[in-house]
Amino acid sequence: MSANDVTNYRLTVKQAAEILNVSVRTIRRWIKNEKLSSIRVPGKKRQEIRLSEKEVLSLKSDREVTSPDIEVTEDDIVIHDDRSTEFRELLNRYESLVFQLGQLQSQIVRMKELEAEAQSLREREKLLEEENKRLKGKLEKAKRSWWERLKLWWRRED
Repeated sequence: MSANDVTNYRLTVKQAAEILNVSVRTIRRWIKNEKLSSIRVPGKKRQEIRLSEKEVLSLKSDREVTSPDIEVTEDDIVIHDDRSTEFRELLNRYESLVFQLGQLQSQIVRMKELEAEAQSLREREKLLEEENKRLKGKLEKAKRSWWERLKLWWRRED
């Protein structure tokens, strides 16, 4: 990099953030993702990052052309742009998808509840079948005549 190129890199990260109306963290993220080029120069206590004024101003003009003015009020989001109908449609679609997601999540919860209920009913059915077998055995014993029961009792004695 030539000395002339270095002199173009005058802006600090904070200054660039103020010009672009974004946070310092966003500027650092853009540098890391190579959306903005930067150099490191010796500072008073440590190295500082410097950005090209030309590149930052170019990015600012690009952002002004492509991003709409968005005004947030208590009740609504108002978008001032030629493409505001596109944004409204996207916003409506997003809200619709969020609503559908909420419905699907509630259906999943209900299905899990029903599955747990079905499992408990299957367990209850097993218990009732076992109780039914036990009672059928008692009923068969009770249906025998008194002399059959006496014979069985007498055989146990032997």
